[in-house]
Amino acid sequence: MYGDQLCQTAFTYKFSISVGGAGRSIKSLGALIAYRGIYYLLPLGVATAMLGIQELLRGKEKARHF
Repeated sequence: MYGDQLCQTAFTYKFSISVGGAGRSIKSLGALIAYRGIYYLLPLGVATAMLGIQELLRGKEKARHF
């Protein structure tokens, strides 16, 4: 799955070079990387934080019953 996303990103970058030139492609590559980071990494970070909070609260609850 990750390989497909990487190929899609590489294809989009190569396409933008051929269409818009090198100066425009660097800006679009930066925007593409930022978009991918927000789209994939932000939800992963939020889910990890929520899981961590849930586990901490569950651990405190188990400690009270012990």
